[in-house]
Amino acid sequence: MVAIPLAMGFAIASGLNPVHGIVGGAVASVIGSLFGGSKYQVYGPTAALIPVIHGIMIHFGGEHLENYETAYSTLVFISFICAVILIGMGISGLGKYVTMIPHSIVVGFTIGIGFTIAMTEVSDLLGIR
Repeated sequence: MVAIPLAMGFAIASGLNPVHGIVGGAVASVIGSLFGGSKYQVYGPTAALIPVIHGIMIHFGGEHLENYETAYSTLVFISFICAVILIGMGISGLGKYVTMIPHSIVVGFTIGIGFTIAMTEVSDLLGIR
């Protein structure tokens, strides 16, 4: 029940339509449950890629998303490229190297993402346009 509003919020924060968040969250959950490695893993929307997706949408769609169709088609294309890369990494067994990433790097990444998301919302909070 939490994943649906979370997916909608992530879509809006990324500059997409809320429907895209719902569809993306549903597709990710189905694919994750079918091909995932453990029945205890949870699949759903995460906030780590919001700044990346938002950056793609702004870069290819303009500051006010004047070219929404171009930005969206580019985002879909990049998503397919990422999927192919991740599938290749999974098949080749590169996932075992994730355990070599120090905990401080993971924490720093998470804090950086949180800070980036918070800073992009400050102007809305203060009513600055």
